[in-house]
Amino acid sequence: MTRSNRKHSFRKGCLTVLVILTGVLGVFIYSIFRCNVSDEEAMSQAKAFCRKLNIQYSTEPKVTGTSFEWFTFSRVKEIWISDEVDGIKMEISCKTGEVRGYVNRSIENMVRRKYRLPDAPTEPRNWPPLVSEAQARAIFFSLAQRIGLPPDVEFSHLYLNKEYGRTWSGYWTRKLNGYPYENGGAVIRITAVDGEFISYGSGSHEPCPTEVKVTEEEAIEEGWRQVRKYLTSEDWKKHGNTYEVKSSDLKIVQPKIIVWLPWYSTRSRLAWVIVIGLKETYQNKYDLPERVTVKVDAATKKLLDARFPK
Repeated sequence: MTRSNRKHSFRKGCLTVLVILTGVLGVFIYSIFRCNVSDEEAMSQAKAFCRKLNIQYSTEPKVTGTSFEWFTFSRVKEIWISDEVDGIKMEISCKTGEVRGYVNRSIENMVRRKYRLPDAPTEPRNWPPLVSEAQARAIFFSLAQRIGLPPDVEFSHLYLNKEYGRTWSGYWTRKLNGYPYENGGAVIRITAVDGEFISYGSGSHEPCPTEVKVTEEEAIEEGWRQVRKYLTSEDWKKHGNTYEVKSSDLKIVQPKIIVWLPWYSTRSRLAWVIVIGLKETYQNKYDLPERVTVKVDAATKKLLDARFPK
């Protein structure tokens, strides 16, 4: 084969590889950005949700667009119902067609007007009696039944926010074979005054194997290795003994595609979630990370995530 023929064959081979890679990349991008739910189907789901919860509106819902979240690698259709300045915003999952999010931004304004509470959070407010924990629990379970939460979630806890808005939140945890999903489950929020329904949000991820082959000790050892790797050798010598293991739990997580980038896979994995933080008595004067979260695959010991917030 002559030199010119070899060059031609090489260029042809490179072109073929480039075409194949372009095609694979195109299929990958299409699979991520496509939406399996039409605008009509999304609006139908939104209206059905409003009927179940007896949510009144006079303006026809409309699809305002679709959004893609790199953080969760998920796509949703956004629906807006604007009877007032704030109105109602809903999110419909492009994968399942279910209502993933609902928030009525006018409810809190309505409560403030009803009880003549000032808008500015700095002004004193004479709050009327708040909904009790028992009353809030009853309201949450009633709303959960009407919404129709997934069958694999279980009630977790209530939380009363006593700050500016004064709201009750109810949390449900999704589990698989007894292991909780880190970002699964659902949350419902109501006003602490009158118990008016404000918002709903849910997360759902694919199931995964739940076999545990990595011990807790091995996962904690990997957590410490990541801390030592992150700190300078000098910082580790001076401040390593000021850290302690805060928690170690098995959870179903969304692993990062690349550990150090904020892009997550749609495929779930059971992982040890190790939290290592500074001891309570330690005064952080050296700009050290307060808390380190490391996620280790429970089957392979592969590092799935490492976060070092300061």
